[in-house]
Amino acid sequence: MLQLGTRIKTRRLLLLSYGGYLYLAVALYCLWWAYFGRTSFVTTFIFYVTIALLANGILFLAMRFTSHRQQLYRNYQIFITTALFALFLLEALLKYGLKTNQVYFEKIGKPYNESEYRAILYHNYYKKHYCINSNCWLFTKRPMQTLPYGASEFKYTRKYNSLGLADVEPVTLAGCRDLFIGLGDSFTEGFGTHQDSTWLKCMEYQLNNIVKPDKKICTFNGGIGGSDVVYEYMLFKEVIKPLCPQLVLLAINPSDISDIIVRGGMERFKPNGIVQYRESFYFDMLCQISVVFRSMVRLAGFNRPYYYTKKGYELETKKALEIIAQTVFEFNKLAQYNEFKLVVILHSYIDGYNNGKFQFEELYNKLSSDTSFITINLYEEMLNLPQINRQPDKMQTLFWPIDGHHNPEGYRFWGNIMAECLLDIGLLDQN
Repeated sequence: MLQLGTRIKTRRLLLLSYGGYLYLAVALYCLWWAYFGRTSFVTTFIFYVTIALLANGILFLAMRFTSHRQQLYRNYQIFITTALFALFLLEALLKYGLKTNQVYFEKIGKPYNESEYRAILYHNYYKKHYCINSNCWLFTKRPMQTLPYGASEFKYTRKYNSLGLADVEPVTLAGCRDLFIGLGDSFTEGFGTHQDSTWLKCMEYQLNNIVKPDKKICTFNGGIGGSDVVYEYMLFKEVIKPLCPQLVLLAINPSDISDIIVRGGMERFKPNGIVQYRESFYFDMLCQISVVFRSMVRLAGFNRPYYYTKKGYELETKKALEIIAQTVFEFNKLAQYNEFKLVVILHSYIDGYNNGKFQFEELYNKLSSDTSFITINLYEEMLNLPQINRQPDKMQTLFWPIDGHHNPEGYRFWGNIMAECLLDIGLLDQN
């Protein structure tokens, strides 16, 4: 019996050891990714387990080195463990049941969450392995890869060229008479539709059906998901400019505001290819890991994007709009020096139509006052479509409900509008 008891005790110790090693390995893995800004529900689980272990460890030491009754400490252990377990169940309920206070990645069904502030650390880490034209500042995908996109609503793939952009190899454009280049974020890259059905490609098809065969245009998609107007300026200046386009279409939406609030302007570009964003709030990582903590922070008044207060976010929005305007004017200097025409497109999310408010009204007035480049208010152009007839509720049919990007029909309308605008402005020779 004694030997049997010893063997059972030994096996228990082995199981505890293996469990400890497994926990340590998973915890280190989660910590590694948390440092780079990416967490998942596994991270949340490890977070609560770690708190429980630390709390029980402190109670165990207190029990060993004090004269208080052991039963009292055991009661404390039971209470703490039960409370943490209840909080973890609440996390699961809020995250997967009620889906409360979700961030974008959670809304579209991704198994992870990503910090806008800390993600740049991973960018700096892996980008050095495939810097485009020896420039590690650029925001592109890894060259020559194919990636799937979508979740429950749609599934598409993207093929990226040697520049890390979702279009053909630049060398194939050598014979183009007129090259039009589109720049922007995921809306320009075309999330929510096929690679051949982006607004830029729809515009190309529409224009080439109108002009004579010898006047046909080519387009090149320089849009990249997650980019912003500052990154797009640098991408064009360092990589795309040698393609010598006749026209550059720069698409800007409300995500440029929030991106610049996090990333800053040109000051983000540091020596040796390093990109550095602004400092996050000290509780940013806890909000990333825990929906419960995130909810508490928002209830405390930090309920604007990136956990700003209303007043703080309004101030940062104003600064971001100034940076956007300044970057556009710098872009226009490039256009004048390199003899191409710049067209700025200001467009909106579905929220803008639901709220009846165009977030770029003041920016549009400021940019359109400079007649050396063209500024298009796509928000108004969309509302003026005969199919919409200035009824914002009809805009719902042009966006994916969960993902928030345009669906193929929305991109088709966008492309048709752009074709009509370019013809009306006289930027295309039809004769």
